[in-house]
Amino acid sequence: MIFFTLLLHQWKQARRSPIWQKNLAVNLIMGFFFMIIFLEFVILSIFLADKWHEITDSDAPVSFFHQILAWYFAAMVSFRFFMQKLAAIEARPYLHLPVRKSSLIHYLLFRSSINFFNLLTIIVIVPFSIFQVAYGRPSYHAIIWVVGMLSLDLTINFIVLYFKKQLAANVKVAMTFIAFIVLSALTEYLGWFSFSKFIASGFDLMLAWPALVLLPILVLAFTYLLNFKFLQKGMYLEAYQPKSERHALTGNIRYLDKIGLMGQLISMDIKLQMRNKRTKSMLMMAPLFLLYGLFFYPSGQYDTDGGFAVFVGVFTSSGIAINLLQYAFAYEGSFFDLLNTLSIRKSDLVKAKMLLGSSVVIVSYLVTIPYIYFGMDVFIIHSASALFSLGLIVPGLLFFATYNKKTMVLSRGTAFNYQGVGAVHFMVMIPVLVLPVMIYLPFKWFGNPMGGVIALGAFGLLGLILRNWFIKIISSNLAERKYVMAEGFRQKE
Repeated sequence: MIFFTLLLHQWKQARRSPIWQKNLAVNLIMGFFFMIIFLEFVILSIFLADKWHEITDSDAPVSFFHQILAWYFAAMVSFRFFMQKLAAIEARPYLHLPVRKSSLIHYLLFRSSINFFNLLTIIVIVPFSIFQVAYGRPSYHAIIWVVGMLSLDLTINFIVLYFKKQLAANVKVAMTFIAFIVLSALTEYLGWFSFSKFIASGFDLMLAWPALVLLPILVLAFTYLLNFKFLQKGMYLEAYQPKSERHALTGNIRYLDKIGLMGQLISMDIKLQMRNKRTKSMLMMAPLFLLYGLFFYPSGQYDTDGGFAVFVGVFTSSGIAINLLQYAFAYEGSFFDLLNTLSIRKSDLVKAKMLLGSSVVIVSYLVTIPYIYFGMDVFIIHSASALFSLGLIVPGLLFFATYNKKTMVLSRGTAFNYQGVGAVHFMVMIPVLVLPVMIYLPFKWFGNPMGGVIALGAFGLLGLILRNWFIKIISSNLAERKYVMAEGFRQKE
């Protein structure tokens, strides 16, 4: 009964909101197209399930499907982590009412298990169980198989839910989770260990021994209980962490505070990055930037003395800095007016951001030094690219950031969220990533690739020599445009 009441309350809240009324026609049209796509996908799933043994032409079509299914569940972990929105409920109006907090948590977990991804799994699993698993086997084997697969899918749902909640409370736990996913994908890609075949063999075993379905059910119960305990702990306003630990990561950066105004400004930037959902989501993409070369170098299909190596070098060394500096002032849009009223010189603000961006480039370069495994020429090119990033890309990004007047809503995630992103942000990527390659390639074409590397590093070194001049130009532009930027930041999208 309480579930129905809570569903009714949320339905009324959504229906009575101005956004619902404003977008009613759009919602109806999108719903119509969604139903068409949904029906087409159901028909496609039924067709593939019926013809699977002919399509695969395999002696063990179900076992082959289990390998595909292992990749599917692995993809679901990534898609859910970056795209699935967490179910939410405003608990405060119910805390003083005779409503059990456990009921609110059970409702929240129930809501989280009803989403597009779970529906997609049902569409994939059920037809296959009817046309393939049940063929030549008792019907109860197919039913048990469906229960096991859906239990595993719900387990993934609750695991992702738990770690996304941990992302808001404990960054270290979330980073460990991301590192495990990246490491698993890397070992699969390099052929060291095949997780997909290992998982598929487990599926085969569960089909042969139906009693093993208890294992995914028990794991599902454990992940459900794990989420329940975590949410129960955060059902109060003081939520999630002891006060003494709440700002342990970024609350007291004493070293930075001791080095004066510059350190305080850098400390403020770091706190902003670590304490907001959108900025933290961007930081979670860091492994993709740093490990970008591993998608290409191991295959041996790309020449390490070509322009592509320069592109990889720039991307790995400055990818994180691009996300940081491209929106340098937009991140502070909600309190940009306050910054303009404080006795902080624009040059000090620019210096702090440039120093932080440069530090990010240096750390990224140091982390990617192991690329030397693929050859000394790769290491030299990456070193020159990092120098170019320090000298020219960092100040260039800050200069273009002064033309941004769209504030960023930091409480939202990054998945399919283009709020605060304009065409200028995509245009900036062209010179940032293409210019280093264009400097290098003419030397490569004339048979002197090392000359291109030296030229790349020379431009970076020249940029470092002219850094004070860059700071003066950026500060002047920021002072000239501060009122235009402030007016734009006040307009919430």
